[in-house]
Amino acid sequence: MSTPASPRTAPRRGLARWTVAAAATAALVISGSGLVAFAQSGDGASQGPEFVPADAIAYVEGRLDLPGGQEEALAQMLTAFPGFADAGAFGLKKDEAVTMLGEQMGVSIDGDLIGDVLTGEVAVAVSDLEGMMMGDDPSVIIGLAAADADAASQVLDGLMAQASVAPEMTSYNDATIYTDASSSPPASLTVYDDWVLLGTSLDLVEQSIDVLDGSAPGLVADESFKTAWSRLPSPRMGAAWMDLGSFGSLLDMASGMAASQTGVAIPGNLMAMLPTGMTASLVSEDDRLNLDVLVTPGEQTPDLPVRESDLASSFPADTQVYLETRELGAAIKGGLDQLFDSLEAQAAADGEAVDASGMGDMLSALGPDGPITAMLQGVALPDFLDFVADAGVGAGLSSDGVWLGIAGRVNDEAVAQERLDNLVSLLAGLTVGMSDQGVSLETNDVDGVSVTTLTLPLDQSLAGSGVPFATGDRVELALDGDHLLIGSADFVRSALASDGTGSLADSAGYVDALAGDTANSGVLYVNIGSLLSTLDPMLAMMSPEWESLAPYATALDRFIAVGTADDELLHSRMTVIVGQ
Repeated sequence: MSTPASPRTAPRRGLARWTVAAAATAALVISGSGLVAFAQSGDGASQGPEFVPADAIAYVEGRLDLPGGQEEALAQMLTAFPGFADAGAFGLKKDEAVTMLGEQMGVSIDGDLIGDVLTGEVAVAVSDLEGMMMGDDPSVIIGLAAADADAASQVLDGLMAQASVAPEMTSYNDATIYTDASSSPPASLTVYDDWVLLGTSLDLVEQSIDVLDGSAPGLVADESFKTAWSRLPSPRMGAAWMDLGSFGSLLDMASGMAASQTGVAIPGNLMAMLPTGMTASLVSEDDRLNLDVLVTPGEQTPDLPVRESDLASSFPADTQVYLETRELGAAIKGGLDQLFDSLEAQAAADGEAVDASGMGDMLSALGPDGPITAMLQGVALPDFLDFVADAGVGAGLSSDGVWLGIAGRVNDEAVAQERLDNLVSLLAGLTVGMSDQGVSLETNDVDGVSVTTLTLPLDQSLAGSGVPFATGDRVELALDGDHLLIGSADFVRSALASDGTGSLADSAGYVDALAGDTANSGVLYVNIGSLLSTLDPMLAMMSPEWESLAPYATALDRFIAVGTADDELLHSRMTVIVGQ
């Protein structure tokens, strides 16, 4: 084995400062290109949270050794970025990062830090979230898995010898613990078993030692944690777990603060709707990074409708931003109903406070006898869109301007037509006598479908405000069978004429990003490459830094977030795809 480390003459530093430097370096390494710098070929085995006490509420693991083919996949993906065109550049990046780490810690690393001294597994655990929210010191324990505990101890001893303030030394279970009592909070560091342990208190480090020697319970033995952790893929760059149930007490605190400051309490059933747990994994493929999040729902966590949809067929293939959701009308109704119920309950409990804040007037305006309901022909505001099931929103930007479109599937065509007729009547009344201002409303037959066109002087207004994009002066809406269409420019007419061929749903980029998750609970898709290509001239004029940032930004091609669910879990996949 090569000599792992040797102290050199350097400015003496306190343990707290070294802790910050090490944490910052670890963050850099985990977050992106720094991760590549430490790339080694790992076998995929994870030591896991062996050192983490049972009361932990969150655990994050980073694999700097990039096991199970992750190194090769990440190297290929990064060829899209400047400086990574050749996978052989990994060695240079490694040397640069090791040098930087040594400078931050005040020692020279002569050997192979990841491999000879550390395995490359970095883990962070957090406990007592409520205490931290109340202003107590953070309860954080960091573990670096040691490939050679003796070599890691040599590095640690060299670091402590250079501390500007001599750390306190204590012994616990034959382990020497260094503590910088001058820092806030005190930072403690030791090597025990196969771990380098760094905690925000001496007590936390001692607890971890107890877990490692089996005298105290650990997170790794918790059955719910084991079940959740076992679902994650082994070849991964990182993983995380969180006990979401622990946030219930924080919501209680927030509810009390909200009630005292605003007079509005958080609905009690909101806490009952919390999921119980979450796990996540980060995995690289040749041209993409996948962040998969698995959520375990609680007993009252709302079910997410999962189904196929043809809404993307209404949007052009060059759509740059697309959002699709399920049961939009029901979601709007549920949210507004809950808000109004909360306001009414608070008004009954404390009428003066509510009236003083204007909430009483709001309730009157939105109530069944209020002006909003009258304007909507007797339909309460929460109910007005309850005929909309799934909905998609898309937008695009080009040299011709900006367009926006909405497509929705309705669950009752008769109700949808009645509500739209009421809306058109309302708009007709509001636009009477406004033709001299460039405002008009008309309805025409387009291939057997009634299309209502509202003309507004939008481009003139935007030009006057300095916005460099045109939107067109038309907003149109139509109901084509069970499809509701609303949009600017030519969106509605193009959607009516489309048979789906050449649409977003048919485009190679969208299909590839969707990756077979056609039955889902919702989608967010962004064609980053197309959007940045259009924005490039404007960004170059607005920011002198754009020229140096552009090669990195434009290497990003597409992004998608897609949700699915089964009988046990809610699944969200977020994928960033790069151009090669």
